[in-house]
This record gives sequence, structure tokens and C-alpha cells, in this order.
Amino acid sequence: MSSSTDPSDAASGPVRPIVFLHLPKTAGTTLKAIIEDVYTPGKVLNLRVAQGGVRRLFTMPPAERARFDVVAGHLDWRVTRLLPGARVITVLRDPVDRFLSWFYYALRNENAPLHAELNELGGDVGRAVESGRYAPQYNIMTEMLRDQAAAGPDAALESAKRNLASCAAFGLSERFTESVRLMERTLGWPATEWEDRNVTANRPRVEDLSDDARAALEAGCAPDRALYDYAASLFDERLAS
Repeated sequence: MSSSTDPSDAASGPVRPIVFLHLPKTAGTTLKAIIEDVYTPGKVLNLRVAQGGVRRLFTMPPAERARFDVVAGHLDWRVTRLLPGARVITVLRDPVDRFLSWFYYALRNENAPLHAELNELGGDVGRAVESGRYAPQYNIMTEMLRDQAAAGPDAALESAKRNLASCAAFGLSERFTESVRLMERTLGWPATEWEDRNVTANRPRVEDLSDDARAALEAGCAPDRALYDYAASLFDERLAS
């Protein structure tokens, strides 16, 4: 896995291979559609965790993995060691807003895990936060970007920061257009247009939360908040360079 992109690579066309770590509810579905327009059909491997996609990747012979220009999915950092030389990309999102997007998506999508359970709560996000039942969703970004050997919240956060900094490119969902333009520049992608995908429409926003629910979420999402703030600062540096 490479931690940077040689400008000469980008000048010769789309950089390959890449690994797209799709962190849930971060505009990743839209980015995946862009990727599928940039790279050759049949050369993009989209893995679905629920369908055993990660297991498939781990058991796939190295020569078969090497056939793909892109490997994408709800994957964590462990998969990067399976694809030597691949450049890693991802997108992050404000952690409280990301949790709300997850919550209302799961509430409204009958095929989503926990759909029935969330509806039993009457769709009350405040009650859901108060229950503490959904805390595993709070710091998904740190969890997916950290090295598995990083034990404890502080070590996990520092590991996730290091790994994020080693990504060839990453974006912020709140600054999606800038993110795509930076990826075009860094990865040799052509200029592209897109339509937003998988957007949870007409849902409450962060500012609609009660003060108590918002404070509880901010406290619960502290590692992801620190990771996101670091990402925002690093993103500005890369954009300016």
C-alpha cells in the first residue's frame, strides 16, 4: 500500500489499483457511482459485507485480486494489507450528522438492520441515544480506519489518524464537490458530474435535536469528532497544496 500519489501517475490516467473504504453514511454511494464511471466495467469489485464479500476477498488468490482496478465496500483497514501497492481513498462526515443519517435510514428502510427495533421506539432519536443501545454506531469511522492491533480508545484514534494521513486521497461529505475535484487532481480522474445517491430525505438535522440528545451524542462520538476535526484540517492542507 502506498501512502502518497506520484503526480506522474495521475498524469498518465486514473491511478490504479485503489481501495475505497466506504464508511457508512458518508456519501460513499455517490462516490462509488463516480468511481464506476471512471474505471473500466468489470474492473471494479464492489464487496457487500452482508453477502460475505469480505470473506471472499480474504480467500481470493492474490492473482485474482490483482485483476481489479478498484476494490470497494464497507471495508476496514485490514483489507489494505491484501492489496500491496493499492492507493486508499475514503470519505468522512461530521459524526453527529452521520449518526442521524444512519438512524433515519435504518428507521425508514425495512431491509435495514434494527429497522423494527428503532420503530418500536417510535422513531424517537432522543430515546435511542438515552438508551445507549446504539453506541457502537457512534465511532464507526475511527473503528474502520484503525489498525486492529491498536488497543484502547486513544491508541485507536491515533492509529486512525495515521492511516487517514497515509491515504492517497480522502474527502468530507459536507464538502463533496471539493472532495471530488481533489480526487480528480490527485488520482488522474477526468472531470465528472454526478447525482446524489442514497440520500435520506426530509430527516431531522443536528440543530433539531434537543440539547440533551445533542450533548450526549457529542460526548459519545468524541473519538470520531477528534478524527473528523483532524481530517478537516488535513483536507484544507491538501486542497491548498
